[in-house]
Amino acid sequence: DLLVRGEPGLSANGKKYLQYIKTAGDDITHIVARLREFYRQRDSKEALQSLNLNDLARQVIDMTRPRWHDIPQSRGVMVEMRTDFDANLAPLVGIESELREALTNLILNAVDAIPTGGIITVRTRVGSRSPSEAPTHVLLEVGDTGIGMSEETRKRCLEPFYSTKGKRGTGLGLAMVYGVMERHGAQIDIESELGQGTVIKLILPIRHLLGENPVAYGDEGTSLPLNILCIDDEPLLRELLKEILERDGHRVSVADGGQSGVDEFRAAVSRQHPFDVVLTDLGMPYFDGRQVEIGRASCRER
Repeated sequence: DLLVRGEPGLSANGKKYLQYIKTAGDDITHIVARLREFYRQRDSKEALQSLNLNDLARQVIDMTRPRWHDIPQSRGVMVEMRTDFDANLAPLVGIESELREALTNLILNAVDAIPTGGIITVRTRVGSRSPSEAPTHVLLEVGDTGIGMSEETRKRCLEPFYSTKGKRGTGLGLAMVYGVMERHGAQIDIESELGQGTVIKLILPIRHLLGENPVAYGDEGTSLPLNILCIDDEPLLRELLKEILERDGHRVSVADGGQSGVDEFRAAVSRQHPFDVVLTDLGMPYFDGRQVEIGRASCRER
């Protein structure tokens, strides 16, 4: 964010690659949050967005290019990426980061299935129950000309931790795709035969958002400038946090340790200009973040 917003003269490619880094980071944040579902109650409200599956597919293909083009080519292996997108594709309602994650897993699996080279095809289509009916679903298809799967592997490939890649595989890729499809009320169809390649079809129902505006991640709106104290014994983190907050319009003071942070807090109170927010590291030598909280509370009592 600091580079995109604060560095003039960036080339179009530079901005594009920085946006890829930001998108991947946002996706990681979302994936880590989803891991909490294993031990926390699931929130009934999902952050749904209206999205164009063609645009999402193009983005994933571009983001995964090093895996299907650059790295294989450096080994003398040629992988061809083909696309066949339906121009009349209906908008979908879903969680964009999850669908991006699912398609990324399918493309990377396809790359692994053609170790000596081949063709990967990403296709989208609109479908309906009959030619006379309105579209009811969108089809996203990823196919490869690779080694294919036996019937036993095809039946078990969606199981968590089931992998045929040995130490290279975690057995979670297709299982995560299955989880994403379950959350979207979608279906998976897998066609494969040893030596004949694999085609995986995701069948997503067409739905519409209720209400005027979708819920988007990271849209916190505007807030008044705050007077903030940042306490951290790591200079790099301390200064980076200060710069980020100042770019958002806040007034920021920094302290390099717990004791100096409490001293700064007390000085602000004595000037009758106290801090609105205190951000402190917990693990600091001599005077840690918990002691900072005790010192701050003691100051307020006075």
